[in-house]
Amino acid sequence: MRRWAAIVLASLMLTVPVAPAASAQIGQPDIIQEHWYHSYATLTLDVNAWADDYPEIVYLSVVGQTEMGRNLWMLQISDWSQETKSDGTAKEVVYIDGGHHGNEHLGTELAFLVAEYYIEGWGNGDQEVLDVLATTELHILIMLNADGNDFDTRWNVNQVDLNRNYDHYWNTCPTTQPGSSAFSESETHANSIYMNEVVPHADLYITMHTGVWIMLYPWGKWPEQPSDWELFHFIRDDVHANISDIPIQNANQGLYPNCGTSRDYGYGVMGYPTFTFETDDEQFLLGTVEALSDRLE
Repeated sequence: MRRWAAIVLASLMLTVPVAPAASAQIGQPDIIQEHWYHSYATLTLDVNAWADDYPEIVYLSVVGQTEMGRNLWMLQISDWSQETKSDGTAKEVVYIDGGHHGNEHLGTELAFLVAEYYIEGWGNGDQEVLDVLATTELHILIMLNADGNDFDTRWNVNQVDLNRNYDHYWNTCPTTQPGSSAFSESETHANSIYMNEVVPHADLYITMHTGVWIMLYPWGKWPEQPSDWELFHFIRDDVHANISDIPIQNANQGLYPNCGTSRDYGYGVMGYPTFTFETDDEQFLLGTVEALSDRLE
């Protein structure tokens, strides 16, 4: 059951807001045309407005702070009038985060757009959205590296690459700035606590990034396929039915050796099916002043 839930959810999460042309073809409103990249300040306004306007489906909490004291905002989105599915079984749990790297603005915005799609879809009575939220909990941390976002830099304020700071073969690959120890940074420490204490049995974990057009599954450290390779290949084929041109590969082979990542921690320690979703090649841009529609078209 978990296998098929992951397959369906992966396809759903990764196809809804990505391509404006696709949404236009199926008659859905284009939710990115008036969308601009977020600063921490504008994100704070938006997520708090959602919590105020949609209390039936949006729970907003602070799950930690950045090294400079900015809040890490966590959205929990579901139809909270139903604690379980209609058959009494537990809802599926999908965990999404964005913004490990502060200069990867588009990855951050895709996490935002997933939240926006389901919140506004619920408000508009979209039946597909209603069905998903009746059976699924979405946990979305849109901007993990708010300090780096403000400085438009990959690293956090301590010059640490947060996506090399997780406790899974930490600092065992050629890398830069993994930190003084695993989870040395408040951002990754908070993310790991949430994984372990709130979503320890997530059915799917997607971490949004920007750099190349690719989806990556474990492992980053080794070129060998993970033991659940059949699951990842099933998900790959399902996603390809909707996004045919995106490469989907083992992270070591598809990118380069990378250790201490949230993806490999999510799979290797937590046991989640996990993917890194890299979209576009935008980095080191003044993304906070650029229209998102210009990047996705």
